[in-house]
Amino acid sequence: MYTINQIEDWYNRALEKQEEIRESFLKKELENDPKLLTAVLDLLQFEKVEKSALTRLVEQLNQPEIPQEIPKIERYEIIEKVGEGGMAVVYKAKRIDGVFDHNVAIKILKKGMDSEDILRRFTLERNLLGRLKHQHIAQIYDGGLTTDGRPYFVMEYVDGTDVLTYVQGKSKKEKLNFFLQICSAVEFAHQNLVIHRDIKPNNILVNQLGELKLTDFGIAKVIADENPEYTKPHNRLLTPDYASPEQIEGIPVDLRSDIYQLGKILQKLFVSSPPKEIKTIYNQATSPDRHRRYGSVSELRGDIERYLERKPIIARKPSLGYHLSLFVKRNKIPVTIAVIAFILISILSIIYISSLKEAQLEAERKERKAEEALVFLVDLFNQSDPTVNLGDSLNIGTLLQEGMAKAGQIQDPSTKAAILATLGKVNASLGKYKEGEILLNQSLIIYKDLEDKQATSQVYYEKGMIKKRTADNPEALILLKKALQLSDEVEEKIKIKIHLAEIFDLFDNDSARYYSEQALADMANAKINRKLEIQNRYNITEIGLGLLNNQQTDSVMDYKIALVREFKAKYPEETLQLAQFYSNLSVNYRWENEYDSALKYARLNLDLLNKVYGKNNINTTSGLLLMAEGHSWKGHSDSAKFYSSKSLEIKENLFGKNHPSQIEELSLIAKNQINNGEYKKGEIILRQVYELSYNTYGLYNKITGDHLFNLLQHYNRMGDFKKSVLLYPRLIKVDSSTYGMTSNTATTFLDYAWALGSLDSTQKALNNCYRAREIYKKDVGKDHFLYGMALFNIGEYGRESMPEKSLLYLDSAINILEKKMPDNHPRVGNYMHTYAEALRENEQDSLSNIYYVKSIKNYSTNYSKDEPDRVVAFQINYSRHLLNQNMTDSARTVLQEAFILIDDHDQSELQNEISTLMNSI
Repeated sequence: MYTINQIEDWYNRALEKQEEIRESFLKKELENDPKLLTAVLDLLQFEKVEKSALTRLVEQLNQPEIPQEIPKIERYEIIEKVGEGGMAVVYKAKRIDGVFDHNVAIKILKKGMDSEDILRRFTLERNLLGRLKHQHIAQIYDGGLTTDGRPYFVMEYVDGTDVLTYVQGKSKKEKLNFFLQICSAVEFAHQNLVIHRDIKPNNILVNQLGELKLTDFGIAKVIADENPEYTKPHNRLLTPDYASPEQIEGIPVDLRSDIYQLGKILQKLFVSSPPKEIKTIYNQATSPDRHRRYGSVSELRGDIERYLERKPIIARKPSLGYHLSLFVKRNKIPVTIAVIAFILISILSIIYISSLKEAQLEAERKERKAEEALVFLVDLFNQSDPTVNLGDSLNIGTLLQEGMAKAGQIQDPSTKAAILATLGKVNASLGKYKEGEILLNQSLIIYKDLEDKQATSQVYYEKGMIKKRTADNPEALILLKKALQLSDEVEEKIKIKIHLAEIFDLFDNDSARYYSEQALADMANAKINRKLEIQNRYNITEIGLGLLNNQQTDSVMDYKIALVREFKAKYPEETLQLAQFYSNLSVNYRWENEYDSALKYARLNLDLLNKVYGKNNINTTSGLLLMAEGHSWKGHSDSAKFYSSKSLEIKENLFGKNHPSQIEELSLIAKNQINNGEYKKGEIILRQVYELSYNTYGLYNKITGDHLFNLLQHYNRMGDFKKSVLLYPRLIKVDSSTYGMTSNTATTFLDYAWALGSLDSTQKALNNCYRAREIYKKDVGKDHFLYGMALFNIGEYGRESMPEKSLLYLDSAINILEKKMPDNHPRVGNYMHTYAEALRENEQDSLSNIYYVKSIKNYSTNYSKDEPDRVVAFQINYSRHLLNQNMTDSARTVLQEAFILIDDHDQSELQNEISTLMNSI
């Protein structure tokens, strides 16, 4: 079985020969590997055909251009031309059918550019953008044909400047952070087997919010395991100042061509007095010999991160002095202890890697010894897993760095794949999801070549669990289903089915039930051991728990507790599993608002974690966070702050600040600050949490969306609607990507409408309400209270622009809301009060009075004890309405009730207002 690297290697060797002897050369060299020979010969033939196509393409691009008219596109209005290339024109436009309310960029093929080759190139770019969903890559929204039959596609419009202009005057750290964002986008493209081939400042834009976007995949190259399409830029299809030597020479390019261009960008960022290490990095990235460049964007990015962390870069020749000088700079602990630890671990790493090499050589004669060496090395890296030992960050970092550097030198493919997979798992467990996924992908390629089904299944499983942990549920489902299909082990199948059921439980109850029942059936048929059966049955009890009524929930909780008691009695040595059970029970009781029970099990969880790991170990932070959440929900601000701060301190000592593992702690701290009236401090941390989620998981991720929602809710509560309306379009993008056009997204449209209405942008508010209404109609039906909410909002924001229709909308909404929402729900009181005022405006006083009374009754039930001012405000408003109807006795009665309600509270302003009205009667 051959790999892509082998094909590329022999393909390049053949190109070095005269064309007429290439085939004979390959047949001689590869006579023992007919499959590889056929693949390389096919690629040579494809390149010959592609060259002809490229020649035709260049000839057409060099023809005189046909005058271009402003195109007409259904649903869009062209605003202005913003860019032009050889094949296409890019326009700024806006959508005019009310579905979206933001500017877009539309790329349209020029008139006359309709050859098969150009159409294929244009289609390729559109398809690439469609699959590259990343926060730093301009997204594609739509596509089709203009009225005159030319293809187009609609992209994210980036209103900004090129990255070199944007970073002028910024600090070294800021420049490098932007460069890391570029690397992130290119690395994602490479993971999806796409080479950009035109990375230059004009294709790297920074918008007005400071967000970086990589654009223009017009000359990108696709690499795929099957049916690859190789394209080759030439002449007008490349940018000479940034093109790699192999591009200019016209020889086939690979991922290292993009690395060269990234190196040129880095060089331009530091044109004057670059730091020595940065110069070393971009010199390696831009080496004329591509074999001397970084082997991947991950390696390049890793060196930048190491430089920022004052750690040794791999591009610089290693020396003890260099390593120790950087180590001293970044550590304040006693240097002697640190240096000793570093040297000892480095020596151990070298010994282990050397042992592996010896074992590999001996494996040619004795397979058994090679297997033992593999197990030994895998065990070594497993010691770096947080579930085993995370007390010493120097130990972990050194082992991982050494392991990744040496893994590429291992010759035995099975050994290499196992180590790459283990490194991937360890990185993921440290919160380095992108790094973990890259390593798992490398392992996956090898296992596929080896046709090792079970190992391939396991890698798919690990990749699926990364996606599950980062809330990328659609991708997690795809990967776990692949793992399930390939696995031959019953226990593995049961575990995977339970994970599938847990994910489906979020949005598809029938599928969740199906996989749960399948897992139970497998357990019954396989007769697995009781310990594993308890664990599996416990996990299955979680599925569908949110759909049960109180009585059913109590029954399930009793069953869960019975399982835990049996497990503790039979397997007391399984301390960590027992701790996990306690953690789960704590969360369950918190959902049921039984906070004392939630704190009881949180304490049991933390006690066990402290017993196993000690009080200052990274593994205890999950228990600290659980305690913090329990206290926060019960309103114990000081205790919540204590536990969340302790957890944050442990993680900061290990990972530094702003690590993705710290998101929940920071969220809790922000919540407590806001509850204590420290609104600005809370806002700063909420913004920090959102940006950390964005940079870790990307924009199109449920976790990012949740934290963006929290930030927007805070802005709205503070009345800072100007900030929130800038960010709501972004949240709509997240929700429509993660939830689709469902009720979750519709509710975001309504929240956006509220913010817009608060700024008197009533027409925009109405447009968002209309969108929400249409989504609710399809998702939950016209008899649902959510649909009623949408109708009510339309009625409320249309009171000035369409008063008669507005009242009809409010009438319909109230009929639904009174039937479908609980009588005493405080939001119903708001709806009734607004409806009463709308009726008053339309001179329907009798019905208006009925709803004023209903709204006051609702608010009295909810707020008379703790927030009487809310009730009194409604009563004062109603009394004014009664006075306008000359109903003075009724107005006096209402005001007297209001005065009694407010009399025991320090509300002098409201008391004065009541007195003024009483004196006017």
